[in-house]
Amino acid sequence: MKRGTVEKYLKGYAEAEIQTMPVGRGRWKYVVCIPACAESGSLMETLQVMAKVRHAESALVVVVINARQSASQRVHESNAETWHEVVGDTPYDGSGFAHVTRTGLDVLAVDRWSAGRWLPEKQGVGLARKIAGDIALALIQRGHIEHDWIRCTDADVRVPDDFFEQIHDVSSDVSTVIAPFIHVPEGDKAQQTAMAVYDEYLQSYVDGLRAAGSPYAFHTIGSLISIRAQSYAAVRGIPRREAGEDFYLLNKLAKVGRVVSLAGNPIQIRGRLSDRVPFGTGAALHQICDALERNESYRSYDPRVFDGLAHWLSALDQFVVHSDAARLQRSVKALEDPLGSALFQTLESMGAFTSAEQASRQVSGIQLRRRLMEWNDAFRTLKLIHGLRDKGIDQPPQ
Repeated sequence: MKRGTVEKYLKGYAEAEIQTMPVGRGRWKYVVCIPACAESGSLMETLQVMAKVRHAESALVVVVINARQSASQRVHESNAETWHEVVGDTPYDGSGFAHVTRTGLDVLAVDRWSAGRWLPEKQGVGLARKIAGDIALALIQRGHIEHDWIRCTDADVRVPDDFFEQIHDVSSDVSTVIAPFIHVPEGDKAQQTAMAVYDEYLQSYVDGLRAAGSPYAFHTIGSLISIRAQSYAAVRGIPRREAGEDFYLLNKLAKVGRVVSLAGNPIQIRGRLSDRVPFGTGAALHQICDALERNESYRSYDPRVFDGLAHWLSALDQFVVHSDAARLQRSVKALEDPLGSALFQTLESMGAFTSAEQASRQVSGIQLRRRLMEWNDAFRTLKLIHGLRDKGIDQPPQ
């Protein structure tokens, strides 16, 4: 990676908070980033657990308490309570920051929840994560943080005792690590059933990608992600999205280094209902609960869609060798119908054949394979899977 990547990012793309953060001469080994919106009670539980894990005394936690002006009164009231829970009786000068010690843990609280400091409309958790991540990156670059990993998690988790030890000795070609996780069921029996269904749905997608040989076979959950500082800067930080920022972030990170899924002790995530973002775990649980109430099955992936992906990736491997566009199309068409025709039509509508042919005119060998895998990224892989499903490769509800 080019020298100066971090400096260039901090100068041209980082959020304004890096200019005024009050950390003095503080020094820590680790930094953790947490966005918090309507998390009164939950955030303090997360911090209390984190304070008890090994090496917590060497960590700084950057918490961005946030909301948009249009958020409900309930959200604004919860944020005010959350701020008070974290900051306590420490005087707040309105600067946008409070640097405190809570339950033995160093916390830098960032105010993006109060009047005049709200997040812009149509931005949300992505921007909150980015503010925290930019602060973490600046602290690493300025020598306040020893380890060059930016750990991201959420305000509704319980981290394991070895949370700060899990990513020691990671290979230098790794841009990102994904922690293991479990969802802790909450609520009534219907909600707990919905959580089990959703977990199976998430795992089936990752398992399907892995079986197909996709390099994008990893969970895209924001509370599990740790990013190498250089890689964070290389992809220009976290997308300022209202939701789905974790998916798009990992899609970019996978193109600058390997994304590795860890084994070991899991992060525990609350399996709660939520309406804070338009999609994700909370929204999915609402949908599944509604489906179960109507005695309907929640949509799952037909295994044949992953067979189609595997066939396409294998055809691309051969294309790297022979660079014959016509042969690539024949290879896809040779797959037995209905999967073959559905796969061909989906790829053609995506411009996949044209893209592959254009790439082969510019590069070859290892460079061609890398170009093809970058084009067939996590977003286009999902688009391909959904395209096959929409063309009838979809098992009937059980």
